[in-house]
Amino acid sequence: MRAPASAVMVELQWQGPFPWPGTVDDHRERSLEGSEFGDCCGVYLWTVEYEAGFLIYAAGITRRPFRERFRGHTRSYRTGVYTVFDAASLRRGKREIVWPGFWFGEQAADLERECQTRGWEIRGAVLRLLAAYRVFVAPAEPVPRVFERTEAAIMNGLYAVGGAVAEVPDRGMALSPRWNTEAPILVRSITAELPSQRPGWSLTYKAAAVGALGSANLARDSTGATEPPTVRSTRDPCRDRQRNERFCVQC
Repeated sequence: MRAPASAVMVELQWQGPFPWPGTVDDHRERSLEGSEFGDCCGVYLWTVEYEAGFLIYAAGITRRPFRERFRGHTRSYRTGVYTVFDAASLRRGKREIVWPGFWFGEQAADLERECQTRGWEIRGAVLRLLAAYRVFVAPAEPVPRVFERTEAAIMNGLYAVGGAVAEVPDRGMALSPRWNTEAPILVRSITAELPSQRPGWSLTYKAAAVGALGSANLARDSTGATEPPTVRSTRDPCRDRQRNERFCVQC
């Protein structure tokens, strides 16, 4: 797909799936903390396994190392700030709330009492949920507004699709999509060979992209196409690895 002359190309190379940082204790799964990507910044996805792939619960961005950002997320779960879902239900594509989270100040007093009463139940649900999450990361240079627009394109795409793909994603995020004064950005997403040999997660993501942006904005690479200036990821670990998916969306 040819980008408009004024567009900037951003290449995201997705790495994963990783277990949620801090939940691996038997070393049978590779960890984000122990990988070469833990010290990178960029875009990330929280997912759960679903049928032949992964459903995206949330996209996020960080200009700090991934390992530091996820420590903050873990702390917010353990202190009751984040909404906690039943892990088994989420893997079936359903949002069943175990704990609503301390999101609204006017409810804080009542929720504080509830949290104390249900403490063991909530902590158990948090552990199960974090153990169910699978994380994908795309290391990238922190170019102004690129992270924000990519995050918004992913989430708005998920909301527009329908079915489990739209049911699972987080709601009420402070998204910052493209402003009217901004030139388009063409994001090329690349997924390496998944350890499980199940590329279904990328198909879920592509379906979301089509839902939000229209199928005309989604296409596999055209060999020999002239490309605009590219903002590449900080590292290129997939350069010598087989790539099984390559597609572009505009945001």
